[in-house]
Formats: sequence, C-alpha cells, structure tokens
Amino acid sequence: MDRVNTIDFDAQWDAGNRPCGQLILELRRRMETLQPGQVLRLVACDTGAIEDLPAWCRLTGHQLRRAEHPTYFIQRKEDPIMARKFCVSLTRAKDDADKATVAFVIANAALGSEQETMVFLSTEGVRLAVKGYADDVHEPGFAPLKELMDNFVAAGGTIYVCSPCFKRRGLDEAKLVDGAKIVGGAKLVEYLSGGVPCVSY
Repeated sequence: MDRVNTIDFDAQWDAGNRPCGQLILELRRRMETLQPGQVLRLVACDTGAIEDLPAWCRLTGHQLRRAEHPTYFIQRKEDPIMARKFCVSLTRAKDDADKATVAFVIANAALGSEQETMVFLSTEGVRLAVKGYADDVHEPGFAPLKELMDNFVAAGGTIYVCSPCFKRRGLDEAKLVDGAKIVGGAKLVEYLSGGVPCVSY
C-alpha cells in the first residue's frame, strides 16, 4: 500500500492547483465541518503548499499528521485557539494591479489561518472600495480581484477605507463595496495597538 494512504481519514478534498489564498480560505471552511480529532486527506498540487500548509497548521493549531506532496493529512485541533489580528495595508489599485491583487491574496490567507484580518485602503487604494471599480482587474495566475475581495468579506474580513484619501478623490460613499467602512486614522491606530503585524503593498 502507498505510504500516504496508510492513515485513516474522515473526509477528503482534492484542491487541485488552487493558489495559496484560495486554498487556505477553503481549507479553513472544510476543517470547520470536521469534529475535533477527525482527519482530512488533502491533495494540493500547488508548489506553495509545501511550505504554506505546515505554516498554516502551526498558526491554527491543527496537526499535520503526514505530508508527502501533494498529499497531506490534517487532524482538526481539539481546542479552539484565540484569534489573533493581522493587517494588510494597500495603497495601490489599477496603477499597480499586481500589488492590489497580491494584497488580497495575503489577506485571504491570513483570514483562512484564523487571524482576525483587516485590509486598510489608503491613497490610490481607496478606489478599490467603489463598487464596479475592481470588476475588470484580473492578473495572470491569480483569481480575479473582485472574487478575492468578495471571498474576503464573505469569510468575515474587514475593509477600512481612509476617509481623507476617499474624499480627496471625490469618490461616492453611497457606492462602497460590501464590507467596507470609511474610517479615520484613530481607527487604524486602535486596530494596530498592541503590536498587530501589518504588511504593506
């Protein structure tokens, strides 16, 4: 018998070539359907999974029982781990669609890793908060930006939008995307207080 098939499992999922952000977010949903102690057999062909899945297990407390790429056996943790916070700061929009896309890939990965995650849009990045703006942004090798943003909000992510940046560009608050909130600097400082990690794009 193939060594990777010698562990008993309760559910299985073939994730194909899903890239990191999509893989991690969907994996979180699937692990939530299992009972504590149950095992998921996962097939993840993306080469990023080799490093991402062990890191995700360390972050979330789930146990990686065995890993022989592309097959992984992950056991659901027994006890919940208190969610930590994570921030992604984004100053780009269509002026650098690659950075705008990667920012939401990372945000989805953080959210999927059970981090309370917030994306802070400032300067040109605030344009992404307007409905319809991101609809035609689709960088090669990534899911469409609108899909990444929708998935982020649907999974519980928060989007903060810099108030003065938004007003300076004459944008319409009535056209905010779902999940976006206009905030000032104090709200960002409050979120980051206590040493919350933040990456910037």
